[in-house]
Amino acid sequence: MDSDDTRTAVELVLAALEHNRAANTEMLGAEPFLVEAVVQRNGVVAVVAHNDVMRIPVIVENHDGTWHVPRMLMGSRQQGAERKDLTDQMGLQEKSFKQSGVASARWSAF
Repeated sequence: MDSDDTRTAVELVLAALEHNRAANTEMLGAEPFLVEAVVQRNGVVAVVAHNDVMRIPVIVENHDGTWHVPRMLMGSRQQGAERKDLTDQMGLQEKSFKQSGVASARWSAF
């Protein structure tokens, strides 16, 4: 496998992601995907792509000289400023509630 093979695999991933994004911009965002990382191993290329909304890792396999991009592409939503505004600097840890003992008698009526 050479750099042309890797480039072909990356192009196929970007084409698949763009096809899905164009069909569903509400979920996958308005911006095109950019390559964040590429790792090549024997017959496999791992590509991590991201845009303004999503980060998606894709494993592309080469079988008999043909690259195969998975039909189902899943990723995670990018952390946005909205969440930080909702949870302060400490995040959800500060907002969580822990009970360390038995409830007091005044709350047992509930």
